[in-house]
Amino acid sequence: MRGTEPVTPAPRHAPSGVRRTKAQSGPVWHRSSHSMGNGGNCVEVALVRSPQVLVRDSKDPGGPRLRFARRAWRDFLGSVAG
Repeated sequence: MRGTEPVTPAPRHAPSGVRRTKAQSGPVWHRSSHSMGNGGNCVEVALVRSPQVLVRDSKDPGGPRLRFARRAWRDFLGSVAG
């Protein structure tokens, strides 16, 4: 689902292939550009000031959020990327 939040091109600090979603307040959420057009089955990721990463379901932006240490998130991405 192309979400309830407008999507703009990613800022320079966002990882390649990621689009930034505009949030009214709180963390800045990023959605993979590869997730568009797949029926809404995607997650959004936000880097927060502490050395952590937040992950949420893009279909339920007000729902629960998972919190990971940045190193654990990097390790996860490395393992799924190849």
